[in-house]
Amino acid sequence: MVDWRNRDQLHGGWWVLRGVCRLIRDIDGWFSFYADKVMPRQYRIVGSCHKRGVCCHRIGIGLTPTLARTPWITRWVTRWIQFVYHFEPLPPDPHHRMLFFKCRYLQGSQCGIYRDRPMICRRYPQPRYFGKPVFLPGCGYAAEKRT
Repeated sequence: MVDWRNRDQLHGGWWVLRGVCRLIRDIDGWFSFYADKVMPRQYRIVGSCHKRGVCCHRIGIGLTPTLARTPWITRWVTRWIQFVYHFEPLPPDPHHRMLFFKCRYLQGSQCGIYRDRPMICRRYPQPRYFGKPVFLPGCGYAAEKRT
């Protein structure tokens, strides 16, 4: 059996499946980008990146309360993120309803696929629609309430 998390073992049609999933991922990213133009968020992001790679060591994906309470959906989302983004799962944080991942393309504190990085990485940090965003220590960004 092929370990679909290992790029070196992907052969046959697996690369096609991953390519289609990444296309879906990118289309969803563009829809999310344009949705921000129609429905602005409560907070705006200020500051700048300190280029330390802290966001790549701990990528957080938020879950709704319903999804967080459904283990099979959480497992499916984790596997989807692993397959499509090539992220490595980290232990989840049940208190914040977050799934955490580490990027496998990180080389030291630099992105190994910077020009081809996914939309989730291009748009970091992305504030939530509701509630104040939380940032990783040392990232260089902060949130400011919109007036």
